[in-house]
Amino acid sequence: MINHVFVVYAYVGSITALLLSFLVIRSNWARDPRQRAALLFLPLVLPIAIYVFYAYLLKKPCPAGLAGWAGTGVVAWLGQICAAGYWLGSKLVPLFVVAAVFALLKLVVSSWYTNSLITRYGQPTESIKASHPALYQTLIDLCREMEFEAPRLIVVPGAAIKSFTFGVTSPTIVISQGLLQLLSGQELRMVLAHELAHITRRDVASSWLAVLLRDLMFFNPVAHWVFALHQAEKEKAADALALELFNEPVEYASALLTMWKARAGFSAGDALVGLGAHLGFAARTNLMESRVRLALDYPGGEEQSKSRLAGNVALVAGVTALILALVC
Repeated sequence: MINHVFVVYAYVGSITALLLSFLVIRSNWARDPRQRAALLFLPLVLPIAIYVFYAYLLKKPCPAGLAGWAGTGVVAWLGQICAAGYWLGSKLVPLFVVAAVFALLKLVVSSWYTNSLITRYGQPTESIKASHPALYQTLIDLCREMEFEAPRLIVVPGAAIKSFTFGVTSPTIVISQGLLQLLSGQELRMVLAHELAHITRRDVASSWLAVLLRDLMFFNPVAHWVFALHQAEKEKAADALALELFNEPVEYASALLTMWKARAGFSAGDALVGLGAHLGFAARTNLMESRVRLALDYPGGEEQSKSRLAGNVALVAGVTALILALVC
């Protein structure tokens, strides 16, 4: 898969899609975090999707390669880009194997850790109802309001402050005992609302896809930066959905601030969770200030129509595809 066209598309495509996404966001065409999260996914997916479409479906030849990477003006400039991609692609072949092994290892370790949580702390529903009746009833009430089946709930012992969601086909919410002792009942309701928002949005599945796309472009620092931006915006998108559904901004901000103050430590378990595509209310404490501002200032009803989002995506995808067709 590593050839000069793939390398050029990875760099030029991700940069072009990122700049266009920023332009759409800055033009106030995507005010809601859910819209911004969708746009910031494009710099990861478009380079590879367009490469597959051009190289394998259309079998489009490289224009600079047809010209023998010679010429003047724009042709010469494009030839230089392709030549650089060809040189870098030849160097990346052995690294691509290493990156694939490392990505597989991350998947195995992350899956092992989450499965170990289920094995060690997973309890039947009746046991959870008996040991944590208020927490379980809050989860059931929220799921009834959101109109979907309650996911598995795991309470892990210890003083660590953590909550996160994992599982694509069988979603699981993990809450630590330390968090239960730290937050009030209303604040815990907001934490569960955030985790349920991730499940409703299918964020875990899309995050695993984002991890795969980032790792395929392991040599591209822009892809790693975009991945971090995308994951951060997904947390805000889950905040926005929870706020829209339950409209309790003060309690939501209070829960964020309480956890912000308490999460000073970083455990080995946090590191293992971070290897995978797991999302949570307590994730990325460096975002807490902006998330608190979002909670307190969120006006509600701001999510733009699906047709607006489709138009924005089509604009970014179309321009990116056109530029890549001209470049290589």
